[in-house]
Amino acid sequence: MSTQTDYIYDIGFQIKIKPDRLQKFLQDHKESIEQIKGAESVLECLNLDENAFEDAFHGFEYWPNNGFGDSLTAIIADIMSVETGLPIAYYTPAEDDDHESILYEQAYPWEMNDKERNLTKDELITMFEKYAKELDSNIEVDDDIRLEYYS
Repeated sequence: MSTQTDYIYDIGFQIKIKPDRLQKFLQDHKESIEQIKGAESVLECLNLDENAFEDAFHGFEYWPNNGFGDSLTAIIADIMSVETGLPIAYYTPAEDDDHESILYEQAYPWEMNDKERNLTKDELITMFEKYAKELDSNIEVDDDIRLEYYS
């Protein structure tokens, strides 16, 4: 048997979010969630009390539109995609880490929309910083995140 290693390098942030912070973020972005196909079950969680939301948070399966994984945290990437018009992806914790990742999903030039083609690195970082601060003031945006997965 052979082992395959996948590497992902991108701009974004890594997060280990507390349920109460995620619930507040989701409540603040309800209109965006309503635009996401397949996010109906997330909307049902918005009005749960804190304990019920925490239980749902730990057992919830949500598959993002970009990236891969089955965590409720993945909805952050889809919300950012709706609000920015950019392909933002969610990734589960890498092999050597316990933080989930929200990253800009780089594309080939012919796959980019006009907004992506005209976007500067500084503008992208500033956009990620806005969401990072909203989620947790201690999150730092990194322009060189490196994730490593083994299979």
